[in-house]
Amino acid sequence: MLEKSNKHVVLCGDSIFDNANYVEKGELDVLGHLQQLQKNTGNQASLLAVDGDVCLDVLQQVKQLPGDTSHIFVSAGGNDALGFMGVLTESYASNEELFLAIANIQIQFRERYVKMLEGVLALKLPTIVCTVYNPRYNLPDPTTGIASKFMQTKQKILSALLSLFNDVIIQEASMRNFSLIDLRAICNTDADFANPIEPSTIGAEKLAAKILQVLSEHDFADVSTRLYM
Repeated sequence: MLEKSNKHVVLCGDSIFDNANYVEKGELDVLGHLQQLQKNTGNQASLLAVDGDVCLDVLQQVKQLPGDTSHIFVSAGGNDALGFMGVLTESYASNEELFLAIANIQIQFRERYVKMLEGVLALKLPTIVCTVYNPRYNLPDPTTGIASKFMQTKQKILSALLSLFNDVIIQEASMRNFSLIDLRAICNTDADFANPIEPSTIGAEKLAAKILQVLSEHDFADVSTRLYM
């Protein structure tokens, strides 16, 4: 597929891209940084991602793609994962029952994510998908300067569980020749987060910069999968 000289990037998914509500007044969100970085290039960036949306909502988002869309970037799955976290509050008679419940969660997520991928694949547009970054529940408490043991434990548990979702994302995307951005390697410091699960303007700038790097470096005609970090 020949790429258009002027690119129109469209961001789909959830609040990883639609993070305007989580940055301070006057600060740029992901879209703002992307537009600023592309200023005077003739390229465009649009946002269809919606704070709170899950994987299957992306199928509705892409129905609104501008006619001149050249590239799609999708960051979805985090809200699906949050919706499944109730498994941690339930009681189980044995470890086997607990692990079976976790396995069933991964199966359900896989079904949803595959359906989303197939829908996006049918558009036949250059597309990059993203993993889900690890949350930052271990952010220092403003009063003490350190995270509580409870929050540190929560961070470890949720990061471990998210690896199950990211395994699905990487595997299923690779099987369909999608390349990926591993957000775990992008938003990886306290300053990248406005709260435990949303990117700050600093994180947003890093995300925008990585999107532009992929746009400039990636050969979308190559069907082999590449992981950007």
